[in-house]
Amino acid sequence: MKLNNEQVKALVNIIRHYTGFKFPDGLNAELLSHLESGFAHINKDPEELIGLVERFSFNPSRVLELIQPILDEVLIGETYFFRDYEAYDLLAAEVLPELVKQFGSYKRSLRVWSAGCSSGEEAYSLSIFLNKYFAGKDWQIDILGTDLNKSRLEKARQAVYGLNSFRHQSRFKEAFTPVEGRGNLQVKEEYRRNVQFKFLNLLENTSQPLKTDLYMYDLIFCRNVFIYFDQKTIKAVAKRLYQTLAPGGFLVITPSEYSKELFADFEIIDTVNYRILRRPLLVKNEFPVSPKISHIKAEKVQAHMSINPTSQPEIISEISPFEEKLVKDPLNSALYLHLVALYQEQNAPVKALEMARKYVYLEPHKPEGYFYLINLEAQAGNKQRQARAYNRIISILENSNPAEHSPNLPSITYGELLNLVRAGLKEIQYQTEFEN
Repeated sequence: MKLNNEQVKALVNIIRHYTGFKFPDGLNAELLSHLESGFAHINKDPEELIGLVERFSFNPSRVLELIQPILDEVLIGETYFFRDYEAYDLLAAEVLPELVKQFGSYKRSLRVWSAGCSSGEEAYSLSIFLNKYFAGKDWQIDILGTDLNKSRLEKARQAVYGLNSFRHQSRFKEAFTPVEGRGNLQVKEEYRRNVQFKFLNLLENTSQPLKTDLYMYDLIFCRNVFIYFDQKTIKAVAKRLYQTLAPGGFLVITPSEYSKELFADFEIIDTVNYRILRRPLLVKNEFPVSPKISHIKAEKVQAHMSINPTSQPEIISEISPFEEKLVKDPLNSALYLHLVALYQEQNAPVKALEMARKYVYLEPHKPEGYFYLINLEAQAGNKQRQARAYNRIISILENSNPAEHSPNLPSITYGELLNLVRAGLKEIQYQTEFEN
């Protein structure tokens, strides 16, 4: 069906508003053809569709359902296996060793998100690469691919690809097996089983957390996605990705997509090409260590030990989605730790303390929760509980290799951290004796 100029303009504005997709000035013939082809699959005339979009403007998900056939034609990204292989080299050289160092001995799993995954080549490339990297090391790799194009997502789930998806055919040939059809190959089951695909609109209500289980990701690939957005949308989506990353997590983009202003919250890791960005580790300025007692300088304490969410870029302020997740998954310790930071940011120390206590109940051998407890128990005036938190950390650190680096504080060793904690305990013991 041929669309007139007004109808084309209306549809373009609808797609831009609900997806952030930035159309080029002056539609070219190919894009116009995709618009008309997609509209041909909608059993409505243009005015009726536009009227329905206005009627359901309060419900973006319903609008996306209405225009889905158009999106499936228009949002077709160029993709193939191991595109821009230099990014994978940087993963092996810069990102993965740092994550392994951060995790230390207590975490051997990796949560990865391929945002704007199209037909899945990138998500499977990551699965193949990461499984090869961690081969024989007993690591759990979980990968999520998301996109707005439902037809491409269905192709991703089939994991069957033609020759056009293979531009670097010499890499990892053993990860694929031939299937019926000229030149078609399927990703082997061992690289498919840890990958799932979901429909997701990155732009939907960017003032709120995502409705899917997207939180505390260690690595996000979002390459050749921002090129389709205007600056306002880029800034909103970049903030959402920042919020979705775990502290110390990494974001991989393309060099042409980087802007210091739009990605201001992130640290730059790959300073040559600006491909790799990082969410800083949380820090807190209230760790109570006396410079008179500790042989480690107070400046080092403040630089390496603090966890003060209020000094960082805004953390997700909407707490209820995480509380709802806890109802469904009450044993998910990561949710409790995340909520500790959120409640502190909301100036709700009682709730933060409750979450911290629940976290250490579930994870008694991990030090993170006790660091939170040290400050929260002090705020609540519970000096005995604060001292117990110190002693518990000391017990954990005494059983760690003093030369190893702390997973959440990669620039300080367990031995140095142990000295700091002991100094902090001596300080509150001194304060207690003075008060008595």
